[in-house]
Amino acid sequence: HKSFRPVTSLTYWLQLGSKRIKEAKIARELKAVNLLVNVVNSALLYILTSVYFNNNKEVSKRCEAYQYLPLSATLLFSVHPVHVEAVVSIVGRADLLYTTGFLVTVLFSMTCR
Repeated sequence: HKSFRPVTSLTYWLQLGSKRIKEAKIARELKAVNLLVNVVNSALLYILTSVYFNNNKEVSKRCEAYQYLPLSATLLFSVHPVHVEAVVSIVGRADLLYTTGFLVTVLFSMTCR
């Protein structure tokens, strides 16, 4: 099927370019980059939840263990089975990049008020 995903196509082009490599090695490289993007998304989620709980003192007063919530949310996000298909599948990079864009946008909107 044809879809317009210029950022995803650009990342494939930048990663592979005109390489002449065996297909098995290309697949491993593509999956490794997907895993790296998932790690970046997890780090962004940790930063986002830390900013939220540090800015929201009302939540922190009600829950003394709020300092563990960003780490807990990040660990759940990074290993949740829903993400397996996006990380392991080569075509799942589009979903990972959408998530990156969403997290960066929300983080900027929270910090630039």
